Amino acid sequence: MGVQEKASRGVQKKFYGCFYNWGSFVARRPRLVILIAALLGIAGSVRLLLAFRFPLESVVEQDQLWVPQTAQAVTDKERYDAAFSSTFRRNTLYFTTSPPGGNVLTSEILEEIRRFDLTVTEKLNATAYASSGTRYAELEEGVMEDNGKAATYNDVCAKSDTSFGQNISDPEDTGAPGCVIFGHPLEAFYRIGGGVPRAPLWLPGDFVFDFSEDEIRDIVTSGRGPDTTLFPESSNRSINVDAIFGGIEKDSNGRVIKARSVAFTYLLDQAPEATPRRAAAEAWEDQLNYLIGARWCNTPPQSQGSAYPGGLRWESDLVEIYPQTAGATSRELGKMIRGDLAALNISFFIILAYAVFIFWKCSPHHSRVLLAISGCASVGLSIAFAYGFSTLVGFKLNPVINVLPFILIGIGVDDMFVLVSALDSESHDLPVRERMARAMGKAGVSITITSLTDLFAFALGASSQLPALATFCSFAAIGIAADFLLQISFFAGWMALDAYREKKELPDCCPCCTCCKPTGPALEVGCCCCFC
Repeated sequence: MGVQEKASRGVQKKFYGCFYNWGSFVARRPRLVILIAALLGIAGSVRLLLAFRFPLESVVEQDQLWVPQTAQAVTDKERYDAAFSSTFRRNTLYFTTSPPGGNVLTSEILEEIRRFDLTVTEKLNATAYASSGTRYAELEEGVMEDNGKAATYNDVCAKSDTSFGQNISDPEDTGAPGCVIFGHPLEAFYRIGGGVPRAPLWLPGDFVFDFSEDEIRDIVTSGRGPDTTLFPESSNRSINVDAIFGGIEKDSNGRVIKARSVAFTYLLDQAPEATPRRAAAEAWEDQLNYLIGARWCNTPPQSQGSAYPGGLRWESDLVEIYPQTAGATSRELGKMIRGDLAALNISFFIILAYAVFIFWKCSPHHSRVLLAISGCASVGLSIAFAYGFSTLVGFKLNPVINVLPFILIGIGVDDMFVLVSALDSESHDLPVRERMARAMGKAGVSITITSLTDLFAFALGASSQLPALATFCSFAAIGIAADFLLQISFFAGWMALDAYREKKELPDCCPCCTCCKPTGPALEVGCCCCFC
């Protein structure tokens, strides 16, 4: 016998002895083991149980998920943001004709876009963010205060450092900075003179669209409007046509003859997380999505305001709008999670049905339906522990973690079948304590090796420089450890109770119940949930 084989047998013997003693203890105190395991599992899951009141933190920004945080690019970005403070919440809306594919370079379409812009900037507001119940009001000295007034676009928009005129939301205020406008698609059609201050320059004037289609094409081709004050002949100032218009078609001379879409961007203040200003911006974005169409929101929306549950509506026979708001990633992530929850529930049902099918027997005292249910409950508790404990110690959710429950289901159910198979391989004539000890001694070594292999693999993955992968591996390592410990304690306790029930020839689902009588040799139908 070689040294390696001797060492292997020695390790296996030690493991067998430890699990033999553990199996004997579980058989002596099954209810105590189940109770302690359940309490510890629930205690580790408490953060998840409080998620409805205190939502779990999540990370959805791509640069925080798939870029090593020690990379020079991250350092440069942080220095840039600190120096220029130019980070905004970008909300881009894409306008196209109804039905899509037509030409947007017509006065009717441009007027319709302006009508929507006025609706958004002058009528749309948010009054509360439903997830927290917080109500919002006007922005006062940089702090959102609850004085009963709704948060409008001018309250949440990114402010410029200088003022070109009056603030549209407060005509009496001639010194307030205006909202930053990024690539305003209608700027070329702005005419200065008279009227009230209007975006994008907050100068007295208005938008004029009384041009023929040929004139509109010439304006877009040049990128310069007819107002010589805004576009002096001595200046090369122009709009970025390629960034604003999509699906551009040009003739042989380079003249724009058609565009299929228009991009309109609203920049909001990127306030720090968990602040009233940030929540107000998110609520306003939610109202913007609902204004465009209910399909672009959660059902129901997470906010309250003039669009929902208010009566502000947007309807148009000329244009269709496709929004890409800053909060869209978080919203779609939430939808994906809810979809995964449905898939997770279905998978649990399938696994439970399969386990019941395998463990169920026509003979009442040989059937193990309750044991199958307890095994699936053990897996469910390990999943809750993985999410609850991981978030409690500071890890944040990300989209990759959505696949974690399916991994834990596979590993946990596999351990369950290994343990039951080991118990079945032992003689039913043995005392339950000895039978459980031997079964745990054999199966414990097997599931320990597989669990440790998976645990070490994910633990090494937790050292990855990719934050999304490292966090997922941390969640998985904690979940696998919880899965293993619950299988050898919580589920093993139910195994012992079921073995005692079987020894006494009680029907299935009655390991603890004294109301059931032993089944006779001729009895084919037992009480509780056993039937033939």
